[in-house]
Amino acid sequence: MPGLDRPLGAFVTLREGGQLRGCIGRFEPEIPVYEVIMEMAVAAATQDYRFSPVAERELDKLEYEISVLSPFEK
Repeated sequence: MPGLDRPLGAFVTLREGGQLRGCIGRFEPEIPVYEVIMEMAVAAATQDYRFSPVAERELDKLEYEISVLSPFEK
């Protein structure tokens, strides 16, 4: 898909039953956005300090939201 190799920030939000289950993002990456999305998906599931890590049995119950950020402008 065009544009996925651009260095853009992104957030990945996980919800279970409409309730927040994890959310982590990165604003200014130096890597392609597709890599940012992969890293943030893992981080949202395992590193959001507000929640215990997502268990494998929960994966099919989660809703996944990906927000890609536009480049910063002055």
